[in-house]
Amino acid sequence: MNIMAHNGWIMNDDPRRNFADEGQDVYLCRDLIPWCDLIKLRFGNKREECSDILYSYMKEYTRLIVKIFHGCRLDNCHSTPIWFAQEMMDYAREIKPNFYINAELFTGNISIDNYFINQIGIDSIVRESYRAFNPYELGEMISTISQSNPIGSFIQLNILPL
Repeated sequence: MNIMAHNGWIMNDDPRRNFADEGQDVYLCRDLIPWCDLIKLRFGNKREECSDILYSYMKEYTRLIVKIFHGCRLDNCHSTPIWFAQEMMDYAREIKPNFYINAELFTGNISIDNYFINQIGIDSIVRESYRAFNPYELGEMISTISQSNPIGSFIQLNILPL
């Protein structure tokens, strides 16, 4: 029997937790804010739990993306198991070492964002700017994650090739 589940977001939850695991009741309790145009793929919590068909399909998809583009955006990165994103992005960089990774991270927590950035090798992120309550906080948010010269500074940026 095949069952499809919507992907989504749970407020104040740990984004590293797979809410679609067996035994979870987020769908029944209506804790999930569903994204009705997306389904949740079951990658599992480690490689051994991922079906070979799904893993092979996504690896081929990754290969094609790397062959065509210089980089990618990991949409909803916080809802993909880190082990899986890490393996696919490592594979992408085996093919193209300077492959640029932009990720959407809406964790609401800079420490968790940094965990994803460091584990997956993310080059830049998309974040919810509305979480910054004033310009200073927005600058802090950007500068903390930025790995180069401060954003918006009057200092001439050092241009580095990818």
